[in-house]
Amino acid sequence: MSSSEAIARLQAIMAAARANAAATANVSSSSSSNDNKAAQVTRPTVIAEDAVQDGGNAIDTFSSYVPTALPHCVVKALFDANQHLDKKSTQQPVDVDKKSTQQQPNNDVIDLLDSSDDECEQNVAKQEASSSSSMSTSDYSSKLFTKNLIQSHTSPACESALLSSVSARNFSSDGSDGALPDESASTILPLVVEGKLSPLQAEGVALATTRFNRVFTSDPSESVLTPGLVQRAGFFLGDGAGIGKGRQIAATIRDAFCRNHGRGRQLWISTSRELIEDAKRDLKDVGCHVDIHDGVDLLGKSGASGKGLGVGGSLGKGVLFITYALLVSGKRLDEILNWLAGGKNDSKRQGEQSYDGMIVFDEAHKAKNLEADTRTAKLVVALQERLPNARVLYCSATGVSEIAHMAYAVRLGLWGSANPLYPTFDSFKEALTRRGVGAMEMLALEMKRKGLFLARTLSWEGADFHTVKVRLGQKQVASYDGAVKWWFRVKDEIESALQMLNMPAKTMIWRLFFAAQQRFFKEMCISAKVEEVCTEAKKFLEDDHCIVIGLQSTGEAGMDVTLNELAESLVENGSARKDQKGKVDLESVDLPNLLSTCGSIMSNFLRSHFPIAPPPQEAPKIPPIPPNGFASDFERLEHARLTDLADRIKRMPPPEPVRELVRRREDLLNAVKDLDLPPNPLDDIINRFGVENVAEMTGRSGRILRNSKNTFRYTKRFGGSQTSYGLSAPVNRDDESDCLNVKERKLFMDGKKCVAIISDAASTGVSLHSDRRYKSSHKRRVHFTIELPWAADKAIQQLGRSHRSGQVTAPIYKMVVSDLGGERRFASAVSKRMAQLGALTKGDRRAATGTDLSEFDVDSIFGRRALTKFYTALSVTPYSSPSRNSNSILDEFISHPQQPGDEARMD
Repeated sequence: MSSSEAIARLQAIMAAARANAAATANVSSSSSSNDNKAAQVTRPTVIAEDAVQDGGNAIDTFSSYVPTALPHCVVKALFDANQHLDKKSTQQPVDVDKKSTQQQPNNDVIDLLDSSDDECEQNVAKQEASSSSSMSTSDYSSKLFTKNLIQSHTSPACESALLSSVSARNFSSDGSDGALPDESASTILPLVVEGKLSPLQAEGVALATTRFNRVFTSDPSESVLTPGLVQRAGFFLGDGAGIGKGRQIAATIRDAFCRNHGRGRQLWISTSRELIEDAKRDLKDVGCHVDIHDGVDLLGKSGASGKGLGVGGSLGKGVLFITYALLVSGKRLDEILNWLAGGKNDSKRQGEQSYDGMIVFDEAHKAKNLEADTRTAKLVVALQERLPNARVLYCSATGVSEIAHMAYAVRLGLWGSANPLYPTFDSFKEALTRRGVGAMEMLALEMKRKGLFLARTLSWEGADFHTVKVRLGQKQVASYDGAVKWWFRVKDEIESALQMLNMPAKTMIWRLFFAAQQRFFKEMCISAKVEEVCTEAKKFLEDDHCIVIGLQSTGEAGMDVTLNELAESLVENGSARKDQKGKVDLESVDLPNLLSTCGSIMSNFLRSHFPIAPPPQEAPKIPPIPPNGFASDFERLEHARLTDLADRIKRMPPPEPVRELVRRREDLLNAVKDLDLPPNPLDDIINRFGVENVAEMTGRSGRILRNSKNTFRYTKRFGGSQTSYGLSAPVNRDDESDCLNVKERKLFMDGKKCVAIISDAASTGVSLHSDRRYKSSHKRRVHFTIELPWAADKAIQQLGRSHRSGQVTAPIYKMVVSDLGGERRFASAVSKRMAQLGALTKGDRRAATGTDLSEFDVDSIFGRRALTKFYTALSVTPYSSPSRNSNSILDEFISHPQQPGDEARMD
């Protein structure tokens, strides 16, 4: 492609981009006017630092993103195209003599490109007859992006204000610092010219490909590799949800194929099997027409045939797409390595060490629990160690929620032989943990400055954030109080049963008790919000909006047990029959009401953990046989005696249950039936809107729906009984692309279903925004979050489903919380984790999302003062006996000023 053709192509693209931006602004303004009656608009893009209350200055959390590390030829081509476009529209030359007044970050790093490039000087001289010196790449970037001559991305993008204070490692014209600008730019420039990559995305690809040219020597104490073996450096792409990480991954894979002249094998690991369709789309969009193999089929076929994967033909090249679930199943690691590197024995080891293809850990936060010794994390690290020369790309908007979760990112060079200050990961973690959140922010800044990390996010401008506080009604309060009394009764009955059985109060039973209690009340909180959420959602539907409801769990595990128990009781009553296999067809059983997840939690705990019989006799521990045999006959006879005793104990029947305890357990189970417990929240929402209007994107295999007889029946979701290594099963095995969640998503995006429900299973990679490519793009999304997850990264992943690149309008976020103090405490813990996540992944503790959860943070100076007051109130004699009408007494006590020495007594 000639330079004139490239400029003409860029002119057409930028003209279309300006027209789209103007149209989007008009749509956004009209949508905002329609939404004024529903909610008051708040702007989360500027959030004041906590120090403002102490007389400090407010600091902006986000700032507009300006690419500073693009290759010179890319920036120059964009500048030339914009200059020609302006000349054509205004017939006036662009003044390039004045230097940009935009203040550049003060970094001790190499400049973007040397301004003495002969070809660039000639092109600039032709366009600027009056200019006496060539412009640097920083000048081009300043004029292009900071003056809004062109957009850095298809949608407004931003970066945390703290992270934007430094620039990423820049390119050098002579290829120093491991950069190969000509080679890298040759694969990036055509994509930018043709509009397949935005400048923002091109910068991420350029930094990643440059980072891959750096190597460091492995440390034998930290790796199982050969001492002194070279490892290739990796790159962390921490862009926020919806920014277009998939497109950047595809462009990076394309670069790897270009370096090998179209040959080679690449590996793409993600969370869900249905995301392979997105991978195919992204690779096709960047012009990378290669075979993409589904790991479930490729590895399964090779395993069934007994043949290795290092074969020729179409199966021996391209991209292997697998999920983390498939990676940990069986001995898949060896099969994957055999396909990537091939060979046997010595040749296989040589192939593994020389393999220089791509390994993409998409949604890399799935490997964060290496410290907990999870199989996923261990295999992710093992894969990197077995392929030391591979180009490793970590991708996740929430890759690190705390320092301990960075252990899998061994190719970043933050510890080990690449950084003598921290010889091991433990020393690295200890140093940052001791210094707090501030050190985490500094780490993100240093990672960006060294060119191994980027974290951009979509601007939250136009998005509205609201907190909906739900007050419990009288019926809900009565149900809650009844449940509290039931749990107190269970606790007393367990203590009494342990005394009757002469059993010590083991810690494990109380752990199980309080764990079940916590799950129960969490489910109660979610159920209490359903009515308010559905009422408010129907109002938005009348205003032609689309609704997204976010959950984390579906409660299917407990519901299955309850359904089986119900089926057995129906068989005893003669209302149902068993088939030839001795099972009841649950889909043929009529249910009078929706089942309660809360009730199933209660019943399952009682049936599994309530003590009704003495514990069985414990078998003795049998020592292992020594390698050299027994030293004496006594040891041999003692080992035989213990073995015989253990066998006799195992053959003994279990102790008989105590009838009195069995009766007590039945009384407690009957008491559950008497409680007015809410139904399963997910089934309740579907019942209120109608199954024909709800797109359910979860991982459960069945649900309870209302039928034409106005009763309820358990109904399996299509493909729910089939085995799959993804997060949902395909609808039809003959059509691998037709997966259930993908089908439901398409119905929602096409406007055929107006309500979408997503759980943790669909909280990664799924796009539910007002995409202009779909029929429902004119409908603004209203995203209700009715269940906060335990992990902050899951909360952010779910919010990113409705806020993505290419959207017509930004969504409305509504975080729904009840007025229960326990849920507020839980939200406080999540807000703390979000602050750490923002510090590590965005360089700013406030920048995890556009939301501000600080109001839920009770672990603050005000929370400690309130706790001091509370404990003081418990230690003094009350003014009168406590009662339900003691609010005025508490208000009077709280209104008293804090006495000197109260906090000292607390310490």
